Amino acid sequence: MKWNIVPGPAKTIKIGLMRLKAQHYIVKTKTEGPAGAIAPLIGKQPPEIHVWLVKSEAPTFVEFEGPLSQDTPVWHIELTAPEYDSQNLR
Repeated sequence: MKWNIVPGPAKTIKIGLMRLKAQHYIVKTKTEGPAGAIAPLIGKQPPEIHVWLVKSEAPTFVEFEGPLSQDTPVWHIELTAPEYDSQNLR
């Protein structure tokens, strides 16, 4: 198997008061040989994986969409941060 990683469209995200650009990467898995020709026909072609990272001196994970292992469902994982109502702070 080989991975082909290509950039996708970037999106703007907001973390706290900062607005950052997250680069989208699409990971396509290519199965080689006879298995690669048969896999799409029998529904065994792995789905694309989508990853968003903030490009900086220390690249930061933002979002993931894809299977976590072979023959498992597609997961959607993203950063989250609590947002507090300023009137309810102690």
